Amino acid sequence: FFLMIRRPPRSTQSRSSAASDVYKRQVQIQLPIPIYTEQFDSRFCILSKDPQREFKDKIQDLNIPCIAKVIGYTKVKKNFPTYQDKRKLAQEYDLFFCDYKIYDLLRKPLGKAFYSRKKFPYPIDCEEVPEHLKGKFTSYESYLNSLGNSSYLMMGNGPNYNVKVGRVSWNAKDLTKNVIHGIYNTIPHLLKSGDVKPAHIRQINIKTAKSISLPIFNQLTKKEVRSFLELNEEAPLS
Repeated sequence: FFLMIRRPPRSTQSRSSAASDVYKRQVQIQLPIPIYTEQFDSRFCILSKDPQREFKDKIQDLNIPCIAKVIGYTKVKKNFPTYQDKRKLAQEYDLFFCDYKIYDLLRKPLGKAFYSRKKFPYPIDCEEVPEHLKGKFTSYESYLNSLGNSSYLMMGNGPNYNVKVGRVSWNAKDLTKNVIHGIYNTIPHLLKSGDVKPAHIRQINIKTAKSISLPIFNQLTKKEVRSFLELNEEAPLS
């Protein structure tokens, strides 16, 4: 299940500035019911700094069932040189994460194959629990396992934002809980960006990958309201 949030498109940007903007606008949306778990055969890939063996040794004895692959920065560039190689890699895993220390270096090695699929890796700490989260997680293992408790949004320049919030196999109670939390956690990020104001949130829909969109919120602009009122005033009495 996906949340679709619609707003007016931004002003036109050049391709380079738009790509840079998307690259910097990643958001972690925490959800009460995890959508990525061992039960659903979720597979994560972590891109580490070199040498990758250091991170592999660090996590080899941890119980982190969803982390299926670790690839070092040098091997990302060496083993996936073509667009087809990158596209295949992007399709093999549900989520990608990377050491925050190499985050700024991955734009070119991953390229359009990851951007177009909104699969660009979310930065994490590959050494320890981040300082601001040490009160929440008692171990590095619990920190890594918590990565599946969120959905990840790439805020592009278009008018639509899509956030995965559930699975069709879930019951209505769990879906509803994640839809509500997804809205409450996504909208503040949009408003915080400075480009979106409350009046800009035009529509919120829910849909599956194959269904039509079901609107659960609509907001008319002042111009649309005024046009509607004028139309009613001009309409002849029945």
